[in-house]
Amino acid sequence: MTLRKLTRLDEVEFTYTLEVDDVPIEGNAMASGDDSVDQECYAWIRRELAHGNYAAWGSVLVTAAWKGFRGTAGLGGCSYETEKALWADLRTELEDEALDDLNASLSRTLATLEEIRSP
Repeated sequence: MTLRKLTRLDEVEFTYTLEVDDVPIEGNAMASGDDSVDQECYAWIRRELAHGNYAAWGSVLVTAAWKGFRGTAGLGGCSYETEKALWADLRTELEDEALDDLNASLSRTLATLEEIRSP
């Protein structure tokens, strides 16, 4: 049995999560070779985080769900001025990856069920 691929037009529900990334800012957010530029970047990120802007140093997760099955895609070390800018840049790519993961999960599940199918 073959499966059709789920698409955004199907009954797929996407959820979006943004959290502060736990990867250290220093050495990861900027490595320009100019210590003063790097320190300015790190200070900006810390200020933004202190004001609740998790997009300044965030980790994102997109989940595609369909009838109890899930596929995910994530990315860490994201640094954007706003959450709106972050999702404008990353949403489509991460949705595509989560949808691919969901379809792969469904295919694996079907293959597993085929192993126990009665003749």
